[in-house]
Amino acid sequence: MTWSVFRGASLWTDLFSAIGAVLVLFSLLSGSVLWFSAGAVLLVFGIYPRWYLTYLSSRLFFQNETEKIYLSQGEQGRLHLIFANRAKLPVVFATVEFSMDDYVAVEEVRQWYGGVYQFEMALGAGATEAFAVPVKAVSRGLAKMKNLRVKLYDPLRLASLTLSYDFLRKEVVVYPKRKAVAGLEELFLQIEGAHPRQRSIFQDLTAPIGTREYAPSDPFKHIHWKASARTGRLQTKLFEKTSGMTWSIIILLDREITKQGRIDLEEELACAATLCSEAAKRDIDVEWFANTKPMGRSSVVRLDAGSGRAHSIKSLEFLALIQFHHIKTRPAYALAEIDRGFHRPRVIMVINHTSMAETERFYRKWRRNGHAVYRIHPDGFLQSVWTEGDRLAK
Repeated sequence: MTWSVFRGASLWTDLFSAIGAVLVLFSLLSGSVLWFSAGAVLLVFGIYPRWYLTYLSSRLFFQNETEKIYLSQGEQGRLHLIFANRAKLPVVFATVEFSMDDYVAVEEVRQWYGGVYQFEMALGAGATEAFAVPVKAVSRGLAKMKNLRVKLYDPLRLASLTLSYDFLRKEVVVYPKRKAVAGLEELFLQIEGAHPRQRSIFQDLTAPIGTREYAPSDPFKHIHWKASARTGRLQTKLFEKTSGMTWSIIILLDREITKQGRIDLEEELACAATLCSEAAKRDIDVEWFANTKPMGRSSVVRLDAGSGRAHSIKSLEFLALIQFHHIKTRPAYALAEIDRGFHRPRVIMVINHTSMAETERFYRKWRRNGHAVYRIHPDGFLQSVWTEGDRLAK
């Protein structure tokens, strides 16, 4: 890692150097050993701090290792700053300063001002040490550590030198809080679970996609004989799912959002986090969309359908990264792109902070095509987008 180096004020060293040079010159002219000794001492005090700081700055390294931790609101974790002193002299006095986004609070470290934190550091010659930075998740979002500054002092603190580095690979992902969602038990009646059944309207028997271990309840005709012979154990065919096994959760944000809208969005995302966890428990595929503009030609940010714990973690990170300041795509353009991927019936749940005029035609189309469409309400229930006040559970 390459530091940016800024030399601090050095009034004393400049003064000592100037006076020492004058005294040495005077002693040479006058032949005085006393004046020469005094001038030499002052020159040492003027030159040594600068040499010491220059020497250390070229041999002090920050190991900018990638570190990303995941926390729920209220949880605590630790980031680590690792410094290596390759010099033959110790770092006697130094202060380390950094800033953090306010999605987290930094504990046990002095807060200098705003989101800037500071602690003291000493490092022996040839030593490498990791300094732990305790953090506590405060609100949903992505908190980045940045603006690292290491201020070095000479042993007499006569001069200083600041090493800076702006890009740090240290991040904290804060998941949204969880909020109970009423009506999920009714919604799950439409969904096939993870246990095998002899017959299912949710599978396309003409589209095998793989195999798994044979279960006693599997029909005899679904045994994959070639795979069984190859593995030495009975294997059952897996078929493409046709309906009921995919939740599509769409987040639509307006270009401007009010204070109340921000509060409602946090509550809705808390409901979405609960849906994510429930889907993982029941092995239901979930896909996510948001009308924030990503890099490239796409109009929406998306997370492709998946299930299980690993996909649940990705889903919670997707929710954590939803921010108000991101560039928004017009709802009509975003929904048109999303709609092109809806080939089979699914359960669609929408968090909508835009006008109904731009979205209602898509809702109507989805209902005609056999999709179930619901709105995630900030009060914690699912509501049909077409029947006013129709809740799945009261």
